[in-house]
Amino acid sequence: MFRRVLLIGFVVSSFFSHAQERDSIYDTPTRYDYLYATVSSGSFDSDIGGNSNVTTWNLGGNGLVTEHWLVAVDYSARFVNLKSTDLRIDTLLAGGGYRFKLREDLDLVTVAQVGAIKAKETLESIDKTLYSESEFVYAGSLYLNYAFTEKTEGRLAAEFNRSDWIDENITRLEVNHYITSAIALGGFYTYRKANSHYSNEAGVSFRVLY
Repeated sequence: MFRRVLLIGFVVSSFFSHAQERDSIYDTPTRYDYLYATVSSGSFDSDIGGNSNVTTWNLGGNGLVTEHWLVAVDYSARFVNLKSTDLRIDTLLAGGGYRFKLREDLDLVTVAQVGAIKAKETLESIDKTLYSESEFVYAGSLYLNYAFTEKTEGRLAAEFNRSDWIDENITRLEVNHYITSAIALGGFYTYRKANSHYSNEAGVSFRVLY
């Protein structure tokens, strides 16, 4: 499953070079052609600060294909420390979206993606795998991109992931500041609800324009 989705990701990423060539002709309030990495930590089934049982890594990239259409590839690895077991969830998604210009400093973006999700739970004391399975997953997101200044951008996002065994909704608030013409650092807060569980996470982000 992951090999097939990875192939899709490579095909989608080939559009990034096309987006790079055309980026200069598009007047957008925030940047869209970038690679990113984030890391966050937080509380599982508790208010933020209640525990530090969740860690999430994200890698990915976005690119404009036309003035309004874009492509997106995202990978995440999530680690949850339960009472006696450790849970790891890997998600790989590829797809595209559409940008609506609302104002000179504000965009609304919708994204649809498909991919694979893999979950593995191990018994912490002896590192024994209790189960490991992969599933097809589809995802969608809706977010507002706002340009506070020429160098500082904000995002409010609502996302969902759906598969046979996970029903996940995510809300994210993020701010990024470009410290150079091509590099941005930022911070974000994420609230995630999956089935009957939830988490509160805070993290840092790193972006590189291409």
